[in-house]
Amino acid sequence: MPSLSRRVFALLVTPLLLAALSSGCRNTAPVIPPALAGPLPIQARAVPVRIAVVQSVPLQEQVKILGTVTATRKTLVAAEVGGQVLSVLPHEGDRVQRGEVLIRLEDTDARMRVAQAEGDALLAAKLAEEQVQTAQAHESRARTELILTTKSVEAGIAVAQARLAASEARLRLLKAGPRPQELARAQADYAVATTLVTRAENSLAYAQRTHDRKLLLLKKGFISQQEADTAELNVSQAQVSLEAQRNQLRALEQTVNILKAGPRPEEVEQAEAEVREARENVHSAQSAAGQIEQKRQDVAVAQAELRQARQSLVAMQWKETAQGGVSGGMNPARARVELAREAYRKTTIHAPLTGIVTLRRVEPGESVVAGSPLLEIVDPGSLYVEATLADREALKVRVGQSVEIAVQALPAQRFTGKVAEVVPPTASQGQGFRVKVLLDHSSTLLRSGMITTGSVHLGKQPAAMVLPVAALLADSPEAMEGDVYVVEKERVRRHHLRLGLRVGEQAEVVSGLNVGDRVVIEGQTLLVDGQKVTLPLP
Repeated sequence: MPSLSRRVFALLVTPLLLAALSSGCRNTAPVIPPALAGPLPIQARAVPVRIAVVQSVPLQEQVKILGTVTATRKTLVAAEVGGQVLSVLPHEGDRVQRGEVLIRLEDTDARMRVAQAEGDALLAAKLAEEQVQTAQAHESRARTELILTTKSVEAGIAVAQARLAASEARLRLLKAGPRPQELARAQADYAVATTLVTRAENSLAYAQRTHDRKLLLLKKGFISQQEADTAELNVSQAQVSLEAQRNQLRALEQTVNILKAGPRPEEVEQAEAEVREARENVHSAQSAAGQIEQKRQDVAVAQAELRQARQSLVAMQWKETAQGGVSGGMNPARARVELAREAYRKTTIHAPLTGIVTLRRVEPGESVVAGSPLLEIVDPGSLYVEATLADREALKVRVGQSVEIAVQALPAQRFTGKVAEVVPPTASQGQGFRVKVLLDHSSTLLRSGMITTGSVHLGKQPAAMVLPVAALLADSPEAMEGDVYVVEKERVRRHHLRLGLRVGEQAEVVSGLNVGDRVVIEGQTLLVDGQKVTLPLP
């Protein structure tokens, strides 16, 4: 050390200067003592040094770590739509709750688009209702026409078959000739047919009166069109039934007359012609059954149109749910409303998680585009320290060991934690083990990315022989051996040591010294083995 060299030089030269000065005052030549006439041996020179005493103290084994603050739960809040920023509620360091409003964007255009989309949807729903009403009327008419056609065709077939049966019976009578019992039976049948015709006439009159009354009620709006159609159908059925009874009566009348008068050739020929005509009428009536199938197809088409119209109406008529969405079918009008509402909702930005605002990149009045990062939120409970250790040190670290952490940006604070994970290196991460340290407590001032230093507490020895690291003549943090100068009486002796733990500025002595030995910690550069030394005054 330069200061120590100057002190040694002063001790040697000062007596010579004093003698020269005193002799000069007397105008006499200086006298050099015999002891200083030549150089002294190195060991004979007394070199001033500072010492420390080897002690036995409890020693806490530690591993130093250098890492960074990291968070497992953090998010960068970004704008989902563009616009001008109206307000930014939180500041850096503020704590926010999940769902809390953070930022509001200008929403005038978004609200106008929602109103327009909702108006279009209401108009579409009204049109859908009208389409349902039209489809219902079409389906009702189709079913009524099917009923009327079915009954008309069936009645026509029945009349044709009755005429055929009567014609065939008359022809048989004409060919077989009259018999008394046949005449009596024909007369009885004629009497019954007369009664049936009277009843059919009464039924037709009643059906006609009912139909007239239904038409009057329909005009006043008291009944539906379907009821009026049913009354009209009843009149048609009564007319068909009356006509069939009259034809039956005429046929029986002819039968009675034939039985009374007996058949004539021309009558037989006419009866045969009537049978042929009746058979053709039956065939024609049966051919009309195809009209029934066509009417059934018309009903099926009308019912399909009604179902489609009702589905469109249901899709238009949705209602809000508790979660803020809607229930109902999907249609273009509703989709436009949902898109407009979603764009409006995005003008208000909410906190996606509970945490601390660590970064604010936007201010009111600024314009942002979709995807612009605005705020960073970190969950302080998820902060941890991640450090990298060499293989030899990492082998000493275990999960659960306590750690003391210091943050360079926060020198006045200290943090504690525990080792949560020790991860071996991978090819992508390079060399070194990764150590994850969970903090026992956090601070609103902590930020992800801050540089930290710390110590992992590995174990504690109740009594370890230690000396200051400054006593070692040549030292490196990895050295397990070293040399020191030990003061024995007035001289120093060089000792070779085996070293153990390193804790701060202290090193454990495994062998080579004893407790109480005095080791040189300052002035070693001027010493050799056996050098005489002086100690500073107490």
